[in-house]
Amino acid sequence: MPFLKKVDIRNTKIATMTARNCPRLREVYATGSPLRIFTPSESAPLTVLQLPATMTTLSFVNLPNLTYRDGGLTFAGMANITSIRVSGCPKIDIYELLKASVQGGATLSEVSLAVGDITKPADVLLTMMADGVKGIGSDLTNCCDGITGRWVFPSMLDVEQFNALRAYYPELELVNALYTDYVESENEGISTRITNMDNKTGYKYNNEYVPSGHVVRIKQKCKPVAGKRNSDTGKMYLTPLSVADFTKDANGNDFDVTDALGQQYDIYIYFPHYWYKGINDFKNQEKHTLLSSNKVMPKATWTEKRECNLSDIILADNSGLLVEDIPVGATFDEEQHISPLASTAVYRMDVEGMKQVRYIGLNNATYGSVFVAGDGEVLQRDTLSIVGIADSPLDFKNENGDYIFRDVPEGAKWLYFTCMRGLADEGHPVIAVDSPDIEAIEPGWVEHKSDLIGAYGIVLDDLGLPRSISGRATRVGGRTSQTSTEWRYDEDGNAVNMPIGTINWTCQDFLNAASYRKLSLISYEQNKDITVLSRCYYGNIDDQRVYGFGCGPGYVTGSRNNIGMADTIYGSYNNTPNKVFGLEGFIACNYEWLDCVGVNISSYASWKARKRADNDSVDVVNAQWHIYDPRTRTERVVQGTTDTNGMNIARVRHGKYCDIIPASCSTDRSQYNKCYAAGQWYTASRGRVCGRSGNNAIAVGGLAYASASLASSYAGSNFGSRLAFSGEFENESVVDDEA
Repeated sequence: MPFLKKVDIRNTKIATMTARNCPRLREVYATGSPLRIFTPSESAPLTVLQLPATMTTLSFVNLPNLTYRDGGLTFAGMANITSIRVSGCPKIDIYELLKASVQGGATLSEVSLAVGDITKPADVLLTMMADGVKGIGSDLTNCCDGITGRWVFPSMLDVEQFNALRAYYPELELVNALYTDYVESENEGISTRITNMDNKTGYKYNNEYVPSGHVVRIKQKCKPVAGKRNSDTGKMYLTPLSVADFTKDANGNDFDVTDALGQQYDIYIYFPHYWYKGINDFKNQEKHTLLSSNKVMPKATWTEKRECNLSDIILADNSGLLVEDIPVGATFDEEQHISPLASTAVYRMDVEGMKQVRYIGLNNATYGSVFVAGDGEVLQRDTLSIVGIADSPLDFKNENGDYIFRDVPEGAKWLYFTCMRGLADEGHPVIAVDSPDIEAIEPGWVEHKSDLIGAYGIVLDDLGLPRSISGRATRVGGRTSQTSTEWRYDEDGNAVNMPIGTINWTCQDFLNAASYRKLSLISYEQNKDITVLSRCYYGNIDDQRVYGFGCGPGYVTGSRNNIGMADTIYGSYNNTPNKVFGLEGFIACNYEWLDCVGVNISSYASWKARKRADNDSVDVVNAQWHIYDPRTRTERVVQGTTDTNGMNIARVRHGKYCDIIPASCSTDRSQYNKCYAAGQWYTASRGRVCGRSGNNAIAVGGLAYASASLASSYAGSNFGSRLAFSGEFENESVVDDEA
């Protein structure tokens, strides 16, 4: 019956119906019948299919117009379904069909499903695995080979459960959550303003924050090691230690963490490879941190992206969109609706078919943006009008060209927006994507390559060399702020000798001693990484409230060896060396000089080659942080704030790199239990070195503590550092089987 378009068998006694020879069939009504099996023609234009509760077998192949759930395909009941085949039906939500079947009481025995590329929970896969569902026509008895495609879990499963699913569905590519989203709500002065979107805990859900998702896996992969650099290859050889007790190796044998024989190994914490990115949502005053512990870079959630320079889409200079004069539903007229405005410009971007658009914002209650349809109808108009609070001042600045993002309304063709004129193209892209996912707002990911950070603050061994070993007092500076004149340097500014005479242990002395050993001090990036991981793991940015108060400077290393990788806990370990991700004395103990960063300089490489000069006329005073990557020998620049004198850090720059450089500070220095509970210092002089942690057990100390106020020649009795290594490993697989 090639011309049949409609079949109505309601309340009949028909139990089986085949319509393979009905290629024009559009509507089938079968409720009230005992129908169990229905086989339509492949590629039929079916739009209505109403099935009874007696159905046992579902077979939908190449049905382009049939929808589920949207009213097209409906069931009176699903309890009797045992077999489902779906392929080439783009409007059938296979996950929802399976979920409805399971929830409707069905006991599935076999399936054949081409799911495409979907992001859905694992619940139905777990249920079908427990029920022993097999592939249609398969001879396999211990797995299901009837599901093909790529299935991404939005929330992370534990490794054992994920591996079981992967083994059970051999033809299905499973991805254990592309990322986990951790959100900081900044318009609150409290330190517990973090939300874990993976398990819906924390600030936004008004319940206790519970760590889950990728940050848990990253923390689990952090391991204590003894590391010795091979002088011939430059690579680090690792000996894994016990995660429960640093005085044991990974096999439980005694290990000398004091290096009494002078074999020149150091004790480090290994931080694994992972991916991350940050997204600033100024409109909602939130900052998102996305973490992924997966080995390969997470696949983008968008399939189409349009990226434009401001110079390519400028429509009218010295102009603005007075939004209150542009009513929704009106026809947009560029000549009528674009008004003269000296300080801004109007831009236009094609957003047809896109789901979200990121563009440069303007914090102004009257001038803003409009979305316009292809026929000129105004679909939506928006302004940005946001303010901060006393404890957490606003960090959005029109002159910086900070971005905002919005959903693109259905049917929109153009986005017209107003922002400050004269902004450079670099650093101010305008982006539209066809994905509603937050991940798509910041294309690309930042790769954290595995590295090492000293488990202890720097001590000196019997040879006078800087070490990360147990049982010695941490080295701090003397009272004379003068770098040794005996240092000799290569052309890049690395030390090639150790002085024979007295060392005052200025910042430059610490940096030189580390570089002489072909190591570094802890870098800004490494300190940032730990700050971000801690925030996402504990949901609290008052770090001493998490890990306990710090202790005095010059503490003896190793007092926390017996707790291994466990973190110290506030109330149990106050005023003694605390422990953060295995790092002893990491906050509010010794002030620690940072490597690979400088403020008020022309470039980091040049400044380092000039021995980190103080007040050299080559350098500039602009509060910009120059962050250097020793692996790629490149640097990036982030604008800091000029707030100083220990102001409490309220908000950080964040952005793609999740920077912890202060963006705004509270002037109230009496309450360091709010926001980041850490101080910011800055001096408007050329060539400023940077430090972390806070000196001594003081309230301003914390992971985000930021100091850019001193010269490299400064030495202080509370000022030390710790060693680090960012390079290649000889045997990384001994601590990370995915390396």
